[in-house]
Amino acid sequence: MRSFRFQRVWLCLGLGLCLVPAGWAKEEKVGWWNYNWTAPKKEEPQEEAKAAAPSPSAPAAQSPTAPARLSEKELWQMHPDQFQEHLKTVHKWAVKTLDPADVQHYREVQDIARRKASAYAAVSGYLAERDPMVLRSDLDVPVTNPGRVAVKQRNDMEVDEFLRAKSKRYGLIYFKSETCSLCKAQNGIMSYLAHDLPGLAQENVDVDLHPDLAGRFNVRSTPTLLLLEDGNPNPELIAVGVVALNVLKERLWRRIRVREGLSQPQQYYTYEAEQGGPQDPLAGGTP
Repeated sequence: MRSFRFQRVWLCLGLGLCLVPAGWAKEEKVGWWNYNWTAPKKEEPQEEAKAAAPSPSAPAAQSPTAPARLSEKELWQMHPDQFQEHLKTVHKWAVKTLDPADVQHYREVQDIARRKASAYAAVSGYLAERDPMVLRSDLDVPVTNPGRVAVKQRNDMEVDEFLRAKSKRYGLIYFKSETCSLCKAQNGIMSYLAHDLPGLAQENVDVDLHPDLAGRFNVRSTPTLLLLEDGNPNPELIAVGVVALNVLKERLWRRIRVREGLSQPQQYYTYEAEQGGPQDPLAGGTP
């Protein structure tokens, strides 16, 4: 029965094919599946278009020419931009030719550039020595060794006197550890600081014994120093690691001055004796 059904199916398919119109059979012989497809012909470019198309050509090379030999007066009065361009041209030409005359020409033009720069520096120095603000820089930034020593002593005295006057209102929280090798070096520095500033309170905190305090103040390493002001519960980070005595004093001095409004952050490195002078960034007023 199963084979009989398959025979009927194949018979119906065969009859169906036989009942297809004859015209369709002819049309199916042409087309893609019967391999009778022919590709469309390509249009040949016209001869006129070929003639009109420009042929590529190499750019014409510009042959360098010798630079003009200007007089000294012309070079001296030339605009700086033009003079710089002329100097480059003369230099390149001398390198190209390696002719002694061309190299000598470049040396002459270069000498004019040197003399004009020297003349500008002289005029600038002449005006600077007549400016009282510029002359005052010799007081703040001297160039002689005796002057430098005197300025250093003046600044150190200013820092010490200021910290002695303010030390009763401030204190330091010193976080350390018995197993910290850097803390041993910082311990001696803290002893010297206590000797110089007896009014400055110091509170030592061992992070191994008081990890809760270290976590409260976000102390992650030792030694760490925090500045605490009387009446202010928020301490301020001063140092992490070993800090020399003079550096620690200057940090305390600068931070307290800004904290109390005695100087602006832009004047963080400006000493009181330098305020209003050429070393003061805000000498001309706050921008």
